[in-house]
Amino acid sequence: MIEGLTSIPAEVLKQECSVIYSVGYDDNEALPVGSVVARELMFCVGHAIHHYAIMKLLCSTRSVALPCEFGIAPSTLKYQ
Repeated sequence: MIEGLTSIPAEVLKQECSVIYSVGYDDNEALPVGSVVARELMFCVGHAIHHYAIMKLLCSTRSVALPCEFGIAPSTLKYQ
């Protein structure tokens, strides 16, 4: 996966895109939000870490060993 992501050309990462944001606190329609491909990929990575943290908790209840940094945001690891 890392090889695939790092091989994405810079011009693709800079490409503008429109994301349909459908999660809100009212009954309004889904709204398009301008973005770029790189930002959306980073959002996916950050959101995956959130899920990994939940998986880590579940694994601990089953005595499944994972690396200590699994499920911890890079910014948290850097701070620690």
